[in-house]
Amino acid sequence: MLQTVALPVWLVIAAGIIVVFAVLDRLLVPSARWFVGSRTNRVLNEVSKRLQVEIRPFQQPGRQALIDRLVYSDGVQDAARQFGEVQGVPREVVMRAEARCSREIVPAFNAYIYFR
Repeated sequence: MLQTVALPVWLVIAAGIIVVFAVLDRLLVPSARWFVGSRTNRVLNEVSKRLQVEIRPFQQPGRQALIDRLVYSDGVQDAARQFGEVQGVPREVVMRAEARCSREIVPAFNAYIYFR
């Protein structure tokens, strides 16, 4: 004999929303990323032609890579160490503040085109 299980409507709706989100995340987001990436490459090619600036694909580092380069550069590390020693602040606290400031400094757009 089969028994039925009753589920609350809110639980079924929440589960449905999670399933829809998962499908969007796995199927549509990668295709949107490809679409935006191809358009970005077209824009970079056009900029390269007009400004006589060659921007090859491997010269387009991600924003996080630029942030990491800034955070872990020798000068910034030395300054953070000195600040921590002078102020008596633990290194972890100084590094968190340094990472937060680095995220504010590094632009979200292509820095190579802007600063060129």
